Amino acid sequence: MSEKTEPRKASAPELVAGIALLAAALVLTGSVLMHRLKTAPKSATPGEVDPHKGNIIVPDVAAEGLSYAKGPELLFVDSTPAGEVVLDGQSLGPTPYSTNLSCSAGASRQLEVKKSGYASAKFAIECGKGTARVSATLKRGK
Repeated sequence: MSEKTEPRKASAPELVAGIALLAAALVLTGSVLMHRLKTAPKSATPGEVDPHKGNIIVPDVAAEGLSYAKGPELLFVDSTPAGEVVLDGQSLGPTPYSTNLSCSAGASRQLEVKKSGYASAKFAIECGKGTARVSATLKRGK
């Protein structure tokens, strides 16, 4: 039959060393967490550019049509169904589409969203108002 052995009891210096190692690990973990919290990217609000990631945050607009959000001069265009974005007579590409809006405050740009077999949606984009968001539902027929 095997004989039972009692677990070895740690000496006082071993207990102190273990507690010191545990405390050091907790302090280090706390320091890392505090550093990450201080350097974490701030949450961007609609219309702002996230400086940490370089991503553009699209304004949250549920309504159809044209709306503006405080922020940089940007243009976001979306449509149902997908269509072609035309700005001042120049075709820019399909929706969804986004670009910098280059124009002087007070000026306006003519935007059209079109698709063959559908009536075009037209908007006058006013410059200097911030980020412009266009949401269009194209209707069948011309």
